[in-house]
Amino acid sequence: MKSLPVVIIASLLAVMAMTAKDFDARANYYRSQINNPALTPAEKLPFYDPLIATHPADSALLYYYKGNALRLTGDMQNAMLAYLKAYQCRRELEPNVAFEVTYCVANMDKFFGYIPDAIRIAREMISAEKPDSLRYYDVKAQMILHNSSVAVNDFEEAERSCDKGLKLLDKWRSSIDRNIHDKLTGAIYMAKGALLSNRGRWEDAYDYFLKAAKSDTSLTRSAGYNLSMGNFYSMQNEFVIAEKYYRLATIDTEDTDNRLNAVLNCALNLVDRKDYSGALDWLKSNDSLIAANGFDKNSRYASTLSEIYEGLGDYRTALACKRRADSLEKQMLDPAVLTRIDSVMQQIRRDDIEAAVGSPAAQRRLWGILAAVVATAIAAVVIMSLRIRRKNTVIAAMTRDGEDSRSLIDSLRNELADSSQQLSTSAARMAQINDSLASLRELASNPRSRKDQLLESINSAMRSLAAGSQVWEPFMEYMQGVNQGFLDKLYRLHPDLTNSEIRMCAFILLNRTTKEIAQILNRSPRTVESLKYSLRRKMNLREIPTEAYLRLISSTPADRLHDIATR
Repeated sequence: MKSLPVVIIASLLAVMAMTAKDFDARANYYRSQINNPALTPAEKLPFYDPLIATHPADSALLYYYKGNALRLTGDMQNAMLAYLKAYQCRRELEPNVAFEVTYCVANMDKFFGYIPDAIRIAREMISAEKPDSLRYYDVKAQMILHNSSVAVNDFEEAERSCDKGLKLLDKWRSSIDRNIHDKLTGAIYMAKGALLSNRGRWEDAYDYFLKAAKSDTSLTRSAGYNLSMGNFYSMQNEFVIAEKYYRLATIDTEDTDNRLNAVLNCALNLVDRKDYSGALDWLKSNDSLIAANGFDKNSRYASTLSEIYEGLGDYRTALACKRRADSLEKQMLDPAVLTRIDSVMQQIRRDDIEAAVGSPAAQRRLWGILAAVVATAIAAVVIMSLRIRRKNTVIAAMTRDGEDSRSLIDSLRNELADSSQQLSTSAARMAQINDSLASLRELASNPRSRKDQLLESINSAMRSLAAGSQVWEPFMEYMQGVNQGFLDKLYRLHPDLTNSEIRMCAFILLNRTTKEIAQILNRSPRTVESLKYSLRRKMNLREIPTEAYLRLISSTPADRLHDIATR
């Protein structure tokens, strides 16, 4: 009986030893699968959560790796959630990994539209203490600010962020690893080239792409560079050259994201050329790449298939792909996951505020800020009071003369309303012409259309075109009247403009988008972009936007046009 406790203790120790051994064996197995280069990111995903459960001390690093794997499979929501969990524990990571996690979170913030959070985190990255060897994260932060500015269409700020990044690279050239320095320089040049492409500054954009390739010689073999070059030529309707670059992008075996985007863009490029069979064959030839990375569950991929099958006349399959695209779009934006992301982000904001306010130095800064805010508010109240008093005086003076001006204003409003109505009528006639042409095109492309239907559609389109031939003249007359002799002034400055170019100027002055102009003129959006670019070159515009230039002509008196001509 005395030996019974000893036996029990020995048995417990043996069980604990066997459990610990089994515990380590399973953890080692999970690690080996995650580190197995033969497995795709999708195949590695099931092993992250069990390993995090068995080794919670490594959870921050494992969540970061899990976020990378999820991003490569296209599951952006859960990737964002994993990055946020790693970001919460970033102080446990090595500095370089912590900065990389911060960079990923800021990028994902931009992706999901949390632009203020992305900007805040990027600025924190810049102000954070770091050794000189990690100063390249200041440059990465500038890239985040660039992407955030592009997301809100602030292209001037985006360009400034690129320039700041280049200055930082030059400043820390001796401290940053040469390979990292060259790659970041090439990436910034490439980003600025893409930005200038979107703004229609083709020659400047091409120069920056050349600088990118010169800065990082390996860049020309990367998917990101070739994808950007493909987009550059595609926007100029150079589809054959664009296809060459898209195909080169798919050769890169390391950059899966851009490689998959190149596959999709190449298919869309073939669709633009009406080569629907070629687009379908191209996607099928990349089935293994698409399936291995879960891209077949991407809504853009399903939407592209829908467009291809519709072009081939297989409307049933096209409809099925369209429904799948809509379903995948809803899955990608799962409200439950978005709610969890919002909850984690709010907790991170609270933690950051508590950490910042907790130190004495931070408290002193806070009191200083509060004092400055109070002083500013008092000064603002005093200034506003003076301004209100001054405005009341001006309003009283204007009221005395208001009665005489009111009748003139009413007359001008009536004239403007009449002109606007006439412009709307002209636009409606143009839309009717486009509808007739679209109906004719649909019937002509349908092999099952009857001959009598096709003839009737042709006659209808001809009648619409005959009626529409008289649309442009009143349209241009009203443009002339509403915009202070705009057409006469435009002819004086640019007598070599054709009628179609004059019409394009009128649409730009009316603030019509590229898509709206394409619908009115029955052209593709890319063709309209090309026409806009040709118009800019013909009018010798470099820095000033086309719309701003045309508004300057419209608002400038006829006797002052020489000021514009000598600009």
